[in-house]
Amino acid sequence: LVFQAVDAATGLPLAGFKLDFEATEEQSHFILGRYVTDASGRAELPYPEGDFRSFDIWANRDGYVPKIVHWETGERGPFPT
Repeated sequence: LVFQAVDAATGLPLAGFKLDFEATEEQSHFILGRYVTDASGRAELPYPEGDFRSFDIWANRDGYVPKIVHWETGERGPFPT
């Protein structure tokens, strides 16, 4: 998965965004990895393998409002590739 962070006002890429990639199963919560966007505002997250119920990507950087991207597999189907 490729995550791209851009400034909403300028459209310019944002380096240094911290990303926490998380998943849940029936009764368990997993941190799949922690990543940081590069100079082009991008970070590559490995595609999660397993039977997860939901996924979250928490994105934050000083000076910006934190953002959470949430995906429920039961409601929306498999996590997009």
